[in-house]
Amino acid sequence: MAFPSNHTLLTLRGKQFTTQEDWAFGIRFSGAGTPTQAMADAAAAHAKTWITTANTGYSAQTLLTAVKLAQIGTNGLYIPGSVAIESFPTSAYGSYGSAVVHPPQIALAMTLQSVIPRGPGHQTHVFLPGPHFPVESSSSATISASNITNILANFRTMLLGFNGDGFGTAGVWSKAHAIAGTVTMLRCGRVFDTMRSRRTSIPEDYRFLAM
Repeated sequence: MAFPSNHTLLTLRGKQFTTQEDWAFGIRFSGAGTPTQAMADAAAAHAKTWITTANTGYSAQTLLTAVKLAQIGTNGLYIPGSVAIESFPTSAYGSYGSAVVHPPQIALAMTLQSVIPRGPGHQTHVFLPGPHFPVESSSSATISASNITNILANFRTMLLGFNGDGFGTAGVWSKAHAIAGTVTMLRCGRVFDTMRSRRTSIPEDYRFLAM
């Protein structure tokens, strides 16, 4: 199967743990035209505001390094001959203080739900780098409701900013069923998730003890 149309893929990527560990996530947009540098720069500005806003939950251990826009064909691949446009914001570090540093495998799943009520095209997930909020209590192991409210609000502000940058509207795209729906709802749980792959960049430092 194939996507219902050509579209734009926006990718955010960055570093964590003093630039040793990589993170990235992507969101699909309805625009099928050629991205411009102005579009990429505008998207990078919104992403920088998101990650540097203190109550988003990122400390100076999390850095946004680049934003990329690329034309994607119905087959899910880069359109031949197209050029991906990147923007590299400066000083895009988190500013949340008194941060708890969680293990590098920690992430937070943000669910994007569409106008399609159920089935294919209803929702997709992006795995955000783990915020540095503490858990609410040792018994619940949850992030506080107020912190999640701020995470949702700041992500929504960023997504609405992207929607106005000229490369279309954020959507949930299903290649298997050739369907796409505009994002109308965000959902984020209060429990930390794990990355789909464990950390690979932080050097190991083994210790030994003879029997």
